Amino acid sequence: AKWHIHVVVDDGTAAPVTGNQTDRTMNWYGEVTVGPATIDWGNVDAGLAFDEDTDSEESGITVTYVSNGDYSEKIAATATWDAAVGEINASLDADGTPSSANSFSLKADDTGTLSSAVVVNTTSSYTDIDTGGTITGESGNAEDANSVWLALNDTFVIDVYTGAIYYQIANR
Repeated sequence: AKWHIHVVVDDGTAAPVTGNQTDRTMNWYGEVTVGPATIDWGNVDAGLAFDEDTDSEESGITVTYVSNGDYSEKIAATATWDAAVGEINASLDADGTPSSANSFSLKADDTGTLSSAVVVNTTSSYTDIDTGGTITGESGNAEDANSVWLALNDTFVIDVYTGAIYYQIANR
């Protein structure tokens, strides 16, 4: 949590000069990289329920976290997903149950296991996927078993919808 610095300056002509500083405050650093950049559930039916190894699940998402301290893995999505053709957009139901027409819910997990998945909230309130991250090496910690599940209300207009899902690293 603190920087300890020792410097030796040697210009090759004069005697080397040294300097030290200890207990310098270090700011927290976090970086996150996600791949692939897009998720596409393809054609799914209205009334789709959360379920492993079905059309509900998009798996194989790699999220790499780099940090110089403890961190939490978080996720969120935009509240409204825009329809490509029609005028009826889709709305994220952040309680995990798509209860109104053209609403959907999302769940996510970094181990690809629905039973331990969390309900994805909107960007105003990110959801913790995992709060146990610790300092990483420079190449980071690659979580390569991430999955996101989709559930749709029984009444859902057929269209192509576009929205955003965000992964975040947070200091804890």
